[in-house]
Amino acid sequence: ISVFPIWMWAAMILVPLLNILSIALFICSVLPAWTIAVTFFFGLVCTWGTKAQQDQIISNVYLYGLSSDDYLELLSCIKEETFESEYLKKLHEDVAGNGGMITAASKLKAIGNAYNIAYNPLVHMLLSGFTGWDFFLAKAAADWNRNYEEIFLKTFDVIAEFEELISLSVLSYIKNTTLPKVDLNKQGLQFTQLSHPLIDEGTVVSNSADLNKNLTVITGSNMSGKTTFLRTIAINMVLAYMGAGVVAESFELPVFRIFTSMRVMDDAASGTSTFYAEILRIKQMAEYIGEDNPIKAICFIDEIFKGTNSADRIVGAEKALQKLTAKDGNMVLVSTHDFELCDLKEKDGTPAENYHFEEHYEQDELLFDYKLKEGRCTTRNAMALLKLAGLV
Repeated sequence: ISVFPIWMWAAMILVPLLNILSIALFICSVLPAWTIAVTFFFGLVCTWGTKAQQDQIISNVYLYGLSSDDYLELLSCIKEETFESEYLKKLHEDVAGNGGMITAASKLKAIGNAYNIAYNPLVHMLLSGFTGWDFFLAKAAADWNRNYEEIFLKTFDVIAEFEELISLSVLSYIKNTTLPKVDLNKQGLQFTQLSHPLIDEGTVVSNSADLNKNLTVITGSNMSGKTTFLRTIAINMVLAYMGAGVVAESFELPVFRIFTSMRVMDDAASGTSTFYAEILRIKQMAEYIGEDNPIKAICFIDEIFKGTNSADRIVGAEKALQKLTAKDGNMVLVSTHDFELCDLKEKDGTPAENYHFEEHYEQDELLFDYKLKEGRCTTRNAMALLKLAGLV
């Protein structure tokens, strides 16, 4: 509430005025001492008896006051910085300009500090009875609500915006990043030394590729890096579209609508199996592609239809992938254990692009280099893993 009622104006003036008069008249020996007690208790009743009405005005002090110190500290950090970006300069002006967010937060903090006197009951009682203290707080809160509430509410958005931008910039401090080249007219993806941003620098393996076919099939044995490779491309694409640096030496890409079918799980509550959940994901991709949207789709599908038997999986995957790649400009990257999918052809009869990951053995130890290689996979390691686990 930003309107300060007229009756509160009257009470704010009347309570201290009566007390001043009674004290002055007592000093002049006109009135006895007990009249001071009468005017004091009158002021106390007026002030505390209307607390519910005051609280409606002071509610923002309750709501925001406790955290105003934190907001003020964050805003002060922003104010002290200098920016070159026009966008950041505009945010800085909103924070530090005259009548801006810092002014709003400072005044709210001052009101909150004054309100904290209520936690000292004796002092609060004396101030309320003699001066109508709470009426003055309500007046200050009403003025703040009228002049600064709308500005202060923008504080949350501005701080969130800075936190979002900072979270994106942190990546460039802890990783070797480069700015991607996003070209609306480009076809396919080209990248060199692309890495997953969330894997430790000491263990991450980077890869380079030139992917320009509608369909790319990625095969490989268990734990060889297929899924991580798909995630590496997808997460770096998201970073690129957000304007952040990507973890690569170079990355060139067009604008795509990103779809994923990864870590699809069943839902017992709704009676949805893993296989059906994956069908629903791929259906969304197909519907988007079928609508001929101006922004083409790129679909990342990890171990397609892994939730069903091998015969149905192969037939279903062939049909689904043919549908997803029926229109030029869209891209599908799919990982699979089914080597039969390596023989898929695009609508013009050309073979799908094939890449693979593989393992190697040293002294009966299974090792992976996580490097992308051209062509289809020719190795398997399921029996080796079972042997290592002591099951064979």
